[in-house]
Amino acid sequence: MNYEYPQVFDSYYQETDPDQREKIFSGLKEQTDREEAFARAARELFDRRHTDPKRKGQRVDTFLWNMINLVIVAKSARVFARRSRRETLEALASMEGQTRETYGEEGTAALYWEYRNAARRYFATTASKGYGRKVFGIIAANEEDRKKRSCADAYEMSIGLARRLALDEEMALFSDAVRDEYSCYDAAAAERLEDYAASRKDKDLKRKS
Repeated sequence: MNYEYPQVFDSYYQETDPDQREKIFSGLKEQTDREEAFARAARELFDRRHTDPKRKGQRVDTFLWNMINLVIVAKSARVFARRSRRETLEALASMEGQTRETYGEEGTAALYWEYRNAARRYFATTASKGYGRKVFGIIAANEEDRKKRSCADAYEMSIGLARRLALDEEMALFSDAVRDEYSCYDAAAAERLEDYAASRKDKDLKRKS
């Protein structure tokens, strides 16, 4: 499927800071009349992602939190398949809501790009020297270690999780978004993820069966 968004949304999806994104969106209102369904879906997703119903006015990022959690769930899926499957489907439902049913293709495209934006924010954190610290958090990981770890995270939260829990169809949109965003990590990212996924395939499919 083609996940194109209206061109005026380019800076909105490139930006990862929630406050800046909201400012950008506010400046787009008069320009999105012909893309009204997409704009409504994008706004709905932003609110769902960054609003905490228990703490009004508190800025959160539930999509980012779910991505972090799904990496953990992917590892426990090897042992606790039923619970992991439930947690994964609940995470997807909390992020997607009724967006695709309500807005059709525009909602699906908006959801894909919101997933990619969250993945962009996630992978930005992996460039930090604090990411993937070794020896009880004392020694900072080097650049090559961080690349390998981020690749493993990208695989775990999307491809690996879908494989282990037989959720390829349910996770297709999310997996596409994570994989496509990770491919922008650096020039070798797409090939690195493809090689890693190939090396893990037999092992994860055996676990699933």
